[in-house]
Amino acid sequence: MEIIKRESDFNSVSEPIQLKIEVKKTDAPHERADLINQFVEKINETTKPPHEPVTFKKINGQLKKLKEGDLYRLLKECEQGKNFGALFWWRLKKIRLEVFSKK
Repeated sequence: MEIIKRESDFNSVSEPIQLKIEVKKTDAPHERADLINQFVEKINETTKPPHEPVTFKKINGQLKKLKEGDLYRLLKECEQGKNFGALFWWRLKKIRLEVFSKK
């Protein structure tokens, strides 16, 4: 290891130091957001005037304990039903009972 003692030694460096930072791009955070957006859009399609449309924040809060695989399964199940919104809220109630009873 070489120790630089004089100021003139600092100026002798002809090339600037370049740092290479690699950013890994993953779709994991966006995948969950896309799933939740699908839930929000489909629930709002079936929402009638007395009820207000749901927001991303509300659905994300409701589904925060579910993993992505469970979200895919829930989305597929709700899409196969007659009324997406009603089936979603009914299944969500059952899922919450299962999750909170395991504590």
